[in-house]
Amino acid sequence: LDEEEYQEADLREGIESTLTLVEQQVCGRIAIEKRLSELPRVYCSPGQINQVFMSILLNAIQAIDGPGSIEIGAFAKDNRVYIEFRDSGQGIPPERLSRIFDFAFSRKSSRVTMGVGLPASYHIIQKHNGEIRIESEPGKGTVVTIALPLG
Repeated sequence: LDEEEYQEADLREGIESTLTLVEQQVCGRIAIEKRLSELPRVYCSPGQINQVFMSILLNAIQAIDGPGSIEIGAFAKDNRVYIEFRDSGQGIPPERLSRIFDFAFSRKSSRVTMGVGLPASYHIIQKHNGEIRIESEPGKGTVVTIALPLG
């Protein structure tokens, strides 16, 4: 993960390209709503940030049994770019939520996943001097918010 060069990138393009890759898994059962404001370019490793987007989207897709929705919002405020992923999935129990970024903690699942997983996503965002926050309540879905600094 450390080898890719940093450059100025349009995060909306990264979101769009990641959505294209997961389109087949959505199969029309999940409505995706995008609210992507015009964003300033962010100095980052675009491939790594796209891996984070992929991991978050795959987790959201897997959390939704049957029809559901994923809302993706992006905006700039106070020298930061914020990307928010909100899903209508089953939510995360508090005991899991408190350890969600722990590499030693994993949930056994029979589903095959792509992406780098949430612990690695946390590491990538930290390396970019950003923050990632997850809010969730069982039965009410999950919101993942990423904040990355401009410049």
